[in-house]
Amino acid sequence: MAGREKFLILGSNSFSGATFCDFLAADGHDVLATSRSEEAHPAFLPYKWQERPGRVRFKRIDLNHDLDGLKSASW
Repeated sequence: MAGREKFLILGSNSFSGATFCDFLAADGHDVLATSRSEEAHPAFLPYKWQERPGRVRFKRIDLNHDLDGLKSASW
């Protein structure tokens, strides 16, 4: 792969969202994890349990009110 692919995950605090973030990071991708609430406790975020080749960053964004925040989110 020439470079890491980047993924935006909406609802990353959910069970499926957090697990998908972990899956992508384990496969070497960079992930911007977003949710309208604060980041969940690490016990609920599999991507925080061990080092992964990819990177997961979290940004709190409410798409109903902070769409500009999503546009300005840096990778």
